[in-house]
Amino acid sequence: MVNYMIERNKLITNLPFKALTIALKEKRHIETLDPGLLSEMQRWEEKANENIMVMESNVKIMTLLQRFYKELVNDEDFPKNQRRPYRQAVKNFAFQLDEIICDTRMQIDRGKVLVKILADRKAVLTLNSTNKLIQHLQTQTALAAEKLAASMYEQANRSAIETIAVRIVTIVTLFHLPATFSSTLFSTDIIKYQEGESFSSLALYRFLQVTIPLMVLTFLGAGAWFWVEWTKRDRESQELKDQYPDSFQRPMKEKP
Repeated sequence: MVNYMIERNKLITNLPFKALTIALKEKRHIETLDPGLLSEMQRWEEKANENIMVMESNVKIMTLLQRFYKELVNDEDFPKNQRRPYRQAVKNFAFQLDEIICDTRMQIDRGKVLVKILADRKAVLTLNSTNKLIQHLQTQTALAAEKLAASMYEQANRSAIETIAVRIVTIVTLFHLPATFSSTLFSTDIIKYQEGESFSSLALYRFLQVTIPLMVLTFLGAGAWFWVEWTKRDRESQELKDQYPDSFQRPMKEKP
């Protein structure tokens, strides 16, 4: 009966940790761990802690059992004629229990080490999963930024085309505005030349005398307005560059 209990306790003690040791050895390389194994590692950790608790309870029970039999043969009510042979049997039984207790305590220490290994690998696995998630989010952010940059480039391209068209219209308008004003003025009854003439050099001369100064004044005014606005924008841009120098720093070219 004692031998049966010993073998059964050894089997119960060794079996779960043998399986756990094999499972840990199969996952020897941390870099090969898959995030899907996190729940499996948690299950093994719970089993290991449960097994440690059971073995610690068994150690206490076997210690109490050992002390009980030792005190039993030394009791005054124990038959004296049977005390000597039973004392030897109890001594042998206590020695076997000592071996089991020692082996169980070794398994407890081993289980605690395995639990620590599991906890460390879970931490590494969690860190790797977090890093992968961060990399995925960074990739998605980069893709979104790339799409936004492409959209902004297309919008800037369309704006540039529209700006070119507006500039052309503005230049044409500025160029023809004085002549249009002069033509409108000369077509009224305010200024009148001889009727019936198909061409009047005096009228053309007067037209040019009015139109050319108006064109010069128009372009001078437009140029002055452009210079004022350009100076204002350049000053604001320089203030922004002085405020954020790192954002506008140009990369230095490598010397050949």
